[in-house]
Amino acid sequence: MTTPDLTPLFTDGVMDATRAVSFMQTWWRLSQTLSHATTRDEVIDSVVREGVHVLGADAGTVLLPNADDTALIVKGTRGYEPRHVNGWHTIPLSRSLPSTEAYRTRQPVYSESIRGAIDTYPALGDVLDGTTGSLAALPLQVGDLVLGVLSLAFHGPRTLDDTDRAFLQFLASQCAQALQRNAALEDAQRLNAQLRFLAEAGTILSRSLNLSEILASIAQLAIPEVADWCTIYLPDEGRLEPVTIAHQDPTMVARFWQLNLSDAGVAQQVA
Repeated sequence: MTTPDLTPLFTDGVMDATRAVSFMQTWWRLSQTLSHATTRDEVIDSVVREGVHVLGADAGTVLLPNADDTALIVKGTRGYEPRHVNGWHTIPLSRSLPSTEAYRTRQPVYSESIRGAIDTYPALGDVLDGTTGSLAALPLQVGDLVLGVLSLAFHGPRTLDDTDRAFLQFLASQCAQALQRNAALEDAQRLNAQLRFLAEAGTILSRSLNLSEILASIAQLAIPEVADWCTIYLPDEGRLEPVTIAHQDPTMVARFWQLNLSDAGVAQQVA
């Protein structure tokens, strides 16, 4: 993990030096945590927790884009009561909010008063009223790629000086890099699983000529690597009929065959 640039933190004497020590302690703690994080949720939880703690924020959120990049989805929160986040799980990028602006413009957004935030972003009225004062939203960016947004909120007005902003940018940068590493790891694991499945499927196909045995083995192999359950159909007199099914829960397999036999009986009566 890259050592942060502390130059902006030593501009106002002893107070900034003291805060720089806290900054470095947080950097070290976060670097250790992120180096062991193996899932996206672990990364998000660590970054939100440290951001809230070191800046004295009252709440924090990480939002990531949905699959078609039309909305931001809340993936981790800290400090918010359920009533304040209900209805805000998915935020269309078309809405004018600090988080969507930070994502679209790739620039940090700071608002240091309730009135200023509501004037600029009217949609925040119900959330900010009596809940938060100052807020910050920063893009989670690696190079030209924006992976999401980190947002922190304070109950009262808070002036975010150069020291605070330097720390926030560092925090967002480390979060983005960790998320990118995690995504690359997940891609590699997914590819390895696919290659392993294909290799094992090839072994099954080569060791038997019995079609029923082959299909049953392939279906079992797919669970749970590929899906929660697998059903294989073959054509029979103009219809597709299930020939094998696999599921981790045997009762689900039995239930499927029961329903299938019932449907077949109804079809025969209609015919």
